[in-house]
Amino acid sequence: MFKLMLSLSIVGMSLFASPVQSFDAMEETSYIETTNESAEKETKNKTPDIKSLKETIHPDLSQDEIIERFGKPDEVLTDAMYDLPLWRYDFKLDKEYSNKLGYDSVDFDALKSNKLQYIVMVSFDQEEEKIRNVSIYYLDDKNQIHNYRQFADGYVKDTVIE
Repeated sequence: MFKLMLSLSIVGMSLFASPVQSFDAMEETSYIETTNESAEKETKNKTPDIKSLKETIHPDLSQDEIIERFGKPDEVLTDAMYDLPLWRYDFKLDKEYSNKLGYDSVDFDALKSNKLQYIVMVSFDQEEEKIRNVSIYYLDDKNQIHNYRQFADGYVKDTVIE
């Protein structure tokens, strides 16, 4: 009889403990999901590293896909060399920065003084249906300015400018 009561006590205690453990585990899972959602939102608001940026923007994209990924361009300009449409995106480190030049130039001072992290220029063909090339200007860890270019034919070039 004593063994039966002891067995029932142990079974009763384990049944009682199980819902508490499940509730604790559920709370922990809920907390983890909330944390992951916050981290996801933070990641979306962060500027991509240069490798990710190079993989994200390329000449195979449509105008709608570019806008979906990066929003509307900071400026819509005309390419001085070919007189073609050009979109400019400024990835700002200084929220107050604005391009005062008004044409398709690169603000090297803003890159070197950490006002800009990247300048992305997307050049289109005359009909604005296809991308001719994508240029990304950025400062590397040695304080050198690069011009990374992807052309519609697949050619890729990364040049140190200064």
